[in-house]
Amino acid sequence: MLAALQLLPKKFRNEKKIVEYETHLEKLMKSNARTRDLDIVTDKIDKRNSSGEFDTLLERLRKLRESSLQPGTEHNRAMKIHHGIPIRLKRLSGADLDERFERLSKKYFSRIKKRLPVVVGSPDEKEQLHRLREDTRKLRYILDLGDGKPLRKQSKTLRLWQDVLGDIHDSDIFIEYLDELKPFGKVGALLEDETVVRNGKYEKFRSLAKDQLKLAV
Repeated sequence: MLAALQLLPKKFRNEKKIVEYETHLEKLMKSNARTRDLDIVTDKIDKRNSSGEFDTLLERLRKLRESSLQPGTEHNRAMKIHHGIPIRLKRLSGADLDERFERLSKKYFSRIKKRLPVVVGSPDEKEQLHRLREDTRKLRYILDLGDGKPLRKQSKTLRLWQDVLGDIHDSDIFIEYLDELKPFGKVGALLEDETVVRNGKYEKFRSLAKDQLKLAV
């Protein structure tokens, strides 16, 4: 949805109802991200909880998740008021949409090419990796709204990158959370195991990126 809004010409993007819709959507996504992070941590711990040693921790996580849902519910109610994007298709010019598509595609391709060498060069560039994941996702959704075989091929590559980068990001979330709990019980072992998983995913992405560095508009 955000990709579709981005493709609108400026005169439409600046309309009050569009701005309000986009603002609520972004806030909804941000609030849901906290819930998703807790789901990731809970799921990973639950799979390693065969003997019940992490029952107390899991109960705590589930309570945190429940409380995290409230802000998202409020934004969801606010969005329902809009009943979709208030734009008539006949007001949109094909030429304007094509120009905007071209501009956005180049923008995100440029960002990816700038971040890629940094991420491939070091597994510790977590912030750049997170930004690369976001740019990859945004570009892929934009290309999915285009037409033509070359775009589908590039979108397929970006989807593959997005999946692996997402797995790395999930591990980073898990490691960051557990790092604060290292003194407790067997959490240290969970942390070591996830670090191995994370490093393996990172090496997989490095291989993918090096094979496909010619990704271009």
